[in-house]
Amino acid sequence: MRRLALVALAMLVAVGAAGAWSARASSSSCRTDHLVPLMNPEAKPGEVPVVFIHGITGDPSIWTHPELNGGPSIAHQVESVAGTSVWTFNYHQVSLNWVTDPAIGPAFARGISCLAKESGRRVIVIAHSMGGLATQYAAAQPDPNGGTVGSHLARVITIGTPFEGSKLLSAVQGAELGREISDPATLVPAEALLSQCAGESEAALATNTASPCWLIGILRSPVGLDLMYRSPAIAALTRWNASIPVSDITGDMKLTVGVWHLHHTFDVGDFAVTQDSATAHNTVGSPIHVSCQAAIAHILDELDCYHSHLPWNPTVVNAVVSEVRDVVQQAAGGPEVALGLPAASGAGSRPSEKGFGTVRPATIYLGGDPTGLITGISWQHWGAPTATGDGTGWYAPGIVAQGHYAHARVIAWHLGVCGGKPAYEDLEWYFPQYNQFAFKSGLNICTWQQNQPAPAPPSSASPAASPPVATTTCGNVGAPPAVAAVAAHGVTCAEATKVAMAVYQQHNSHASGFNCTTVGVNAASGFYWHCARNADWVNVVPQ
Repeated sequence: MRRLALVALAMLVAVGAAGAWSARASSSSCRTDHLVPLMNPEAKPGEVPVVFIHGITGDPSIWTHPELNGGPSIAHQVESVAGTSVWTFNYHQVSLNWVTDPAIGPAFARGISCLAKESGRRVIVIAHSMGGLATQYAAAQPDPNGGTVGSHLARVITIGTPFEGSKLLSAVQGAELGREISDPATLVPAEALLSQCAGESEAALATNTASPCWLIGILRSPVGLDLMYRSPAIAALTRWNASIPVSDITGDMKLTVGVWHLHHTFDVGDFAVTQDSATAHNTVGSPIHVSCQAAIAHILDELDCYHSHLPWNPTVVNAVVSEVRDVVQQAAGGPEVALGLPAASGAGSRPSEKGFGTVRPATIYLGGDPTGLITGISWQHWGAPTATGDGTGWYAPGIVAQGHYAHARVIAWHLGVCGGKPAYEDLEWYFPQYNQFAFKSGLNICTWQQNQPAPAPPSSASPAASPPVATTTCGNVGAPPAVAAVAAHGVTCAEATKVAMAVYQQHNSHASGFNCTTVGVNAASGFYWHCARNADWVNVVPQ
């Protein structure tokens, strides 16, 4: 129980990553004791400022901690996006105060305004935990040049922010006061924490930071009360302006509790912040849910979707970097990625089609019966090598008239050039609930011609014969019926084939330094994998 007690409140405590943090000197007039460059020596005019802001009791080192799989930190990967200047806002010394503290929300507002004015660009904010609430407060503050600070925000990406407060904190507080807790998902961890810390003295809670029970002291601080679920302090914050693009990321932990054959699974969010609270203000596409499962006796062994570990989760890092790259591309005025070309531009003939040749289409229609129509699509990672969208389609495994509407997952991939502009050349969609593809044509949606068979893979005896190229197809791996096609960017086909073999046949999601995630599934032949290592990637697609 001691281990559980440690984690129960540590989820809200954005524990600083191991290792020292230091900022390089900068001549920027925006630099203060709180706002400093995290990676680059100084900002340059025209660069998009990206500001990381930590959570309660955290510090900037949380952003330079390596990924859980050993990959580069989120800060290093964002810094590698051309056209950015990376900053951090550090309020560690006052982080037990509420966001209205002059050194938190008001100071952050001034920093955002200054960076926007100096760079000539709107600012991207990446916020963990209470940092998202500090951003919400800052966005509503008046700007010296008129309007509000929120007008200077190009994108806000929140990671585990308790927009509605924490049910866990409320449950622990209620249990201490003898109130009945009706929600089992918060009752179990709250009771475990209190039983572990029952014997600790007030002095130990206040001073003994080596004890996990010291975290109970946070509850008895002003910020502990302010962070409780739907607290007056949270209700008093000005609501987000609808024009500010906000992307929310949440943990989705399935916590199993039980003895012998009697078990029950609870949805506990990231353990400190439930999903409804962490996604309360999402305005860009669909919120990102990072899932994991844990038994209560082994909860510390399941790290991926914990509150304090979310900034180190490879799925979170990939999502953040993709969004930053997308915003920077738009700011630079470069052409955005489109979905292929209209069929009339190619060799095919689909007079009723919709969505092709457009950016982030909300509707895709192939023409014909309703099975070729997907509506209400919300996209994620648009502009990355693989984009995924969620919408509604007509699921009809047999007779079309006997089908029904269902959630559809859309996959756009094979980033290339169509008509001189960047575009996705391949499109598929499937119904996750039924594990069945609905559209898998094999057509190139730029030319509307059948894709050519992939060339044979390179000889393993001469890997040097396949130099790194921008994008290439590398043949197939596996044997029937488990065959997958491999496409690569920035790596040799020999290395790409090794990565593909590792993930497709061994399901090793961290092959050769690549972080691999599934972006779709073909019921007949398996998972679609997308593997990334900085700017390099490998796609593994079932045939």
